[in-house]
Amino acid sequence: MALLTLECQFLYNSNMLVNRARDILLATIEDYIHNGEPVSSKSLYEDYEFGIRPASIRAELNDLEIGGWLSQSHPSGGRIPTDKAFEFFAETAKKDALAKKNPTKKYLDIAELVLGGELKDFVSRFSDEAHLLSVGFAVDENETYKSGLDELFYGIETVPSNVFYEIARDVENLDNRISQLLEEDNIMRNGPTVYIGKKSPLIQSDYVTTVFDIFNVDGEEVFLAAFGPKRMNYKKSFNAFLNLRRALENNT
Repeated sequence: MALLTLECQFLYNSNMLVNRARDILLATIEDYIHNGEPVSSKSLYEDYEFGIRPASIRAELNDLEIGGWLSQSHPSGGRIPTDKAFEFFAETAKKDALAKKNPTKKYLDIAELVLGGELKDFVSRFSDEAHLLSVGFAVDENETYKSGLDELFYGIETVPSNVFYEIARDVENLDNRISQLLEEDNIMRNGPTVYIGKKSPLIQSDYVTTVFDIFNVDGEEVFLAAFGPKRMNYKKSFNAFLNLRRALENNT
């Protein structure tokens, strides 16, 4: 089971072009997350200041597609990010969130719930704040609480009905899958981990992103996972997890 890694290897020879390709890729992903439509070189030219003409942006998009970062359903259409691109975007959002230091008051309040042993209310509050399906698991007590399945289903684009059935089936099996995951020797316990699509060991759907972290609360491990569509707000999600981690560290 491979954890999220980032290998940015573009087909360019100068740092300036590599940086420009990175900026265009990030803008393409941002635009797709916001609008849910394939992104064209024309829209990127109109909405962002890259200092180059649409034809040059189009050439960059072509190279990004060759590199496996973007896909295109037909030659005259726009591009959409691949899972590889979403992993890149998630890692970038995580680094930005790590740069922040102090937790906000609402996460101090949420942390108080788990510190007080109120796991059910803790999961519900976190789900309400992050607008994601959230699942909490107290390892010592072997208890699992879920909240916000509607948030996940609402955020997923129009898909065949069997997709929702498959996701619901995975949600029903989360207790066992979390227990199995916690037995892995290489699982991270020092910050949020992200899986895009079917790489997730928890909800294995092409349409879902998984974020989870493991906290030490008074000597007991508490596992928290959140699930959203691939077009989720990654920055907000990482801020939520890292704010909570800082809040718990400030209270222990």
